[in-house]
Amino acid sequence: MKNIILNKIENLFEPEMILEHFSFLSEKSSFEVESNHKLIENIGYFQNIDPNWVILFSRLAPFFELGLFFQTDLLQSVFFNGNCHDCSETRIKLKIPPVPLFDVYKTDAKTFLKKIKIDGLVDSSKMQCHLVRVQTDVAFVVFSKKGELWNKMLMESLQKSLINYSL
Repeated sequence: MKNIILNKIENLFEPEMILEHFSFLSEKSSFEVESNHKLIENIGYFQNIDPNWVILFSRLAPFFELGLFFQTDLLQSVFFNGNCHDCSETRIKLKIPPVPLFDVYKTDAKTFLKKIKIDGLVDSSKMQCHLVRVQTDVAFVVFSKKGELWNKMLMESLQKSLINYSL
């Protein structure tokens, strides 16, 4: 009974807490997404012995409007308007499906953002959402407003970059 009451109280304050952690989503910027999708393939060649997925994720910021980095189903980092933000203290948890490594899956952007309760902070109209798992416990979710054909080429370049980076 005590846990049920605590959960109800936590849910009352959740929207304010979400807004507090994601205040950068309301910032205006003159950021323009990099249109040359071939450049994304090259970022996978710069690594040390073990892949550092946090660094690679931050290098994706110029190519997408929004990106989410999940590790062990917890949101760790977000990029928006070309800038990365640490979001590990938000404790947002989302069960990422166990998809094969480096396969890119497309899903509805608005529905995805609604699951992590930031759909009201980001204009997801015309956005496409793509999920890719890079390790068993690490996944990237990236959002793009490009057309279907451009998105297809961008995702192929992203996939090549991730595979090169993991080798």
